[in-house]
Amino acid sequence: MPESCRSSCEIHVQEVICGDPSCSPVDTAVLLQFASGGQGQFGIPADPKEITEDDLKEFMPPNNILVEWFNGNSVVWSPYDDMPDEYALDPDMLRFNVGDKVECRVGTDPITGWEKGEVIQIFYREQNWPPGQVAPYKIELVSGKMIFAPQ
Repeated sequence: MPESCRSSCEIHVQEVICGDPSCSPVDTAVLLQFASGGQGQFGIPADPKEITEDDLKEFMPPNNILVEWFNGNSVVWSPYDDMPDEYALDPDMLRFNVGDKVECRVGTDPITGWEKGEVIQIFYREQNWPPGQVAPYKIELVSGKMIFAPQ
């Protein structure tokens, strides 16, 4: 993170338990909040206690995005934004395929905040999203609700 952004940054880290046996059993969600009101988030597929400096370098948004958040700008960032175009929409990079059954964190409770669903689309995007921004998955929950999942 640029030195100029550090003093006004509040960092919130949350351990997220994944109930899917094919994914990392624990992910780390990181929320960065700046005094300007700007904020952003990213995830690291590892237990918080096991995260290394190399993990941070790999998964943290680039400095230009951090500066935008620091300045109070609402900029959406996806790790896919920094991938070369030829890799950005490669289905082999995803953990799940269309039709896969998944469990999604839809609530705040780590025990009861999960709901089963099915991946119905990969590389989902909405019309109002910035160019090139996609969510890896669109999921239909057993309740019938449609969501998108960031990882």
